[in-house]
Amino acid sequence: MKNRIIVPKLSKIFFCLSAVLFLPCLILDILENNDMFFYLPVFKLNITNISPLLCVIAIILFAVPLVLLIIKNIKNKLISSVSIAVVLALLSYACLIQVLFYKTETYIEIVSPDNKHIVLVSEVDIFQAGIIKFYEQTSPFFIEEIAVCSTDDCVSSIKDNDYKIVWNDNGFDFYYCDGDTTDEYKFEKIEYVK
Repeated sequence: MKNRIIVPKLSKIFFCLSAVLFLPCLILDILENNDMFFYLPVFKLNITNISPLLCVIAIILFAVPLVLLIIKNIKNKLISSVSIAVVLALLSYACLIQVLFYKTETYIEIVSPDNKHIVLVSEVDIFQAGIIKFYEQTSPFFIEEIAVCSTDDCVSSIKDNDYKIVWNDNGFDFYYCDGDTTDEYKFEKIEYVK
């Protein structure tokens, strides 16, 4: 008689919940690879940025019943212990990466003078650099990344209101301080989504 793997009903539920959470993560990742992001204007929240958090929750929902399956189905204590240690190590690694690298983005909204384009600007400090990202709102719930620029020494040009925008027909010129001690501003030419 063959040994069958015993899968408790609760484990099946956890596996299904994991799959349900992982699917949106996959869709959001595909959108992000095409410079599109799911955005909720009411909350000023880029849902794509919380995708890694959803992925970690999906991994946890997958790992817990996996550990229970290992305990229930593997009789050899050494193999069981090593398997559980590997699962827990991977789970800890995923959580640690999420905690270390997750940065919340706050957005300011800039409307073009002709009111035809809504540009969202986010600024994030990462280690000793600042990253400014520009998105254009292309529909009520989607934004597209149109430019990225960086600053030195965690300079917060947007938060410190140390920037200037000169509008033109195809986009705008963005002047910003990048951390140098000089009074000269860096310059980025940014075009709208075509």
